[in-house]
Amino acid sequence: MNITILAVNRLRSGPEKDLTDHYLDRCTKLSRNLGFGSINLLEIEPVKGSDRKRSLKCLQARVCLLDEQGKSLSSREFAHKLATWRDDGTDHLTFAIGGDKGRKQLPEFEPFFTLSFGPMVYPHRLVRVMLAEQLYRATAILSGLPYHK
Repeated sequence: MNITILAVNRLRSGPEKDLTDHYLDRCTKLSRNLGFGSINLLEIEPVKGSDRKRSLKCLQARVCLLDEQGKSLSSREFAHKLATWRDDGTDHLTFAIGGDKGRKQLPEFEPFFTLSFGPMVYPHRLVRVMLAEQLYRATAILSGLPYHK
């Protein structure tokens, strides 16, 4: 299962970009032995009005929206969800992160799952880091590594 993180706006150099890259690199190396394919970050400019109708290839896959109204999962539950989606034959999974104005800045799509990191609202730049770290943590859990402890 290939994974894309679709995020509004490009991160410039700085701690958020460094941490996101760090965790995605670690996750990519670890996930190869677990039946996961590539893990890519796709950064787009905010879309407006009729541009929301445009379609991106990654949005034709299963899309998990990150939103404070979504379902909160523990790290173990998240790892289990990823493994279930992989085992159910999901070829491509996209995690969609809106910009500072939320989902309105993403092209239109219907999420099959909405994930929350809790009821608080986080800056979209930090959500990328948190998602990358949780993807790495999930692969560590699935591999039986002690990182999660």
